[in-house]
Amino acid sequence: MPTLNHDGVELHFETWGRGPAILLTHGYSADTTMWTPNIEALSGDHTLILWDIRGHGRSGAPADIVRTEQRIG
Repeated sequence: MPTLNHDGVELHFETWGRGPAILLTHGYSADTTMWTPNIEALSGDHTLILWDIRGHGRSGAPADIVRTEQRIG
């Protein structure tokens, strides 16, 4: 499972296809699997980058969510 670490949180991502990149981000309470029906149609001539936002799907969540929200806000 490919991941990258951002600010101490492991974020899951996937890449599919070849060509100009398209970043696919899911909505709240979803994960990368919501894009499954679109992968075949789009990956023939594009590189798809799918990722699970923090606390969703196969991505981790920050240990101190209040501190993280304060930094963002």
